[in-house]
Amino acid sequence: VYAESLDSIADSALKLEITLKLGSLCAERLDQAEQAIIWLKRALELDSRNLEIMESLAGLQTKTGKWPELAETLERMIELSTENEQKVILLDRLAHVFNDQMYENEKALRCYKQLLILDPNHPTGLRAVEQIYEELDDFDSLSDNLRRQAEIFEDELIDEVRAAGTYREILRLRPGHLPAVTALERILRKRHDFFQRHQP
Repeated sequence: VYAESLDSIADSALKLEITLKLGSLCAERLDQAEQAIIWLKRALELDSRNLEIMESLAGLQTKTGKWPELAETLERMIELSTENEQKVILLDRLAHVFNDQMYENEKALRCYKQLLILDPNHPTGLRAVEQIYEELDDFDSLSDNLRRQAEIFEDELIDEVRAAGTYREILRLRPGHLPAVTALERILRKRHDFFQRHQP
């Protein structure tokens, strides 16, 4: 009945407003998530670039476990987002959907790679990529990712202990890895010199 009534409304702005109110009513008051999703999709037909509507739709798709549809919504939001910070957040969400709900780790990896282009030091992204490379037995890429983490620990976080541990992990995966050997020797030499200078 409501759909037929809406079709008779010529004013597109008014039609969008009513559609959104119906979606909100179903979601918040009547606890009818499935029907609310239908109304929000109709709203997007009227305003296909509205990120607020998409965010509401994504919330309902998460609530109802509609993972493939949620992935499509997040991909559309990423496409439309203009701020890198927002893209990073959305790519992280999409990667979690692919990895944790749909068990498609290669698609998750693709998302994290896009994320790390925008934010090369993103800690969650780096750790997640490490885990996926392990699952895929891609030890060359895993070593490169670990090296990046070690450089962040050493140069930006000034955490030589964690950096050294990460370089050791690289050498466990790839014995004789020259950049890791060189970096680990540098850290150990610095720490040795430090303790030598501070001995009583």
